[in-house]
Amino acid sequence: MGGGKLKRVVEHENPMRRDTGSGILLSDTSDINITGNSFSGLSENAVEAVGECGRLIISSNLVTDIHRRSVAKKPAFNLGKAYASSIVKDNIVQ
Repeated sequence: MGGGKLKRVVEHENPMRRDTGSGILLSDTSDINITGNSFSGLSENAVEAVGECGRLIISSNLVTDIHRRSVAKKPAFNLGKAYASSIVKDNIVQ
């Protein structure tokens, strides 16, 4: 973001929700490499792409204990339309 701006809300009426774990949010970007990370204890997806994203490489990541507040099982990576031009492989998702 830059310029001292925050994308996530710092204040919340429930103190336990001020620091909810979330992964990487890609918004209208391309040519991104996400490799060799550990994603654990997240409330959201490990990686999510919104808007016009493409040419992403997501590989060799470890993903455990995600979607803690969700009843339904959701995918670790939600790339939407970006799947068509991206590579997602060799990740360990438990």
